[in-house]
Amino acid sequence: MPASRSWTGKVFCNLVQMNVPMGDPEEKPCLGHARVGKPQGRIEERTILSGDARWLAERHAAWAKFTSIVAITSKRTNKKSGAVSCETRYYISSLLPDPQALAAAIRAHWSIENNLHWTLYVAFNEDQCRIRKDHAPQNLANIRRFALNMLKKDTSKMSIKRKRFKAMIKPKYRSQILAC
Repeated sequence: MPASRSWTGKVFCNLVQMNVPMGDPEEKPCLGHARVGKPQGRIEERTILSGDARWLAERHAAWAKFTSIVAITSKRTNKKSGAVSCETRYYISSLLPDPQALAAAIRAHWSIENNLHWTLYVAFNEDQCRIRKDHAPQNLANIRRFALNMLKKDTSKMSIKRKRFKAMIKPKYRSQILAC
């Protein structure tokens, strides 16, 4: 799909399936941006379409702060097998409907997911934790983040998981980590 393709607000509302009546009075075209990358053995093409969503405030007072609707379509082609997968993700945002700025903001959000949460899942096996009562899950999550930050301050070239293991078996290293 070419990045220059113009979609009306009505068509975009149908894509997002917001259950709003058709016939947006302004029918402003959506803006588009495309990007092709080659990460990790695949070719990935992303198309970002954004549209003005300020008209939502007229129909849904609680949504007055939102100014743009975004659809990101990712087409991934595996270099070895040639298998193609396509996925569309939808977002609503308080940023202006500038596709490049919205793409950067969305990528920044996912970098937090990848850098923090993924590390917690892998290094601390967070998914296996079955603590569910009262405030214990939040308290333990805070302790994990605290420990992760302390381990990241150590400048050695070991993985977080190895640093954690080393701190468990070597009291001197553990003291060094806690002193940071």
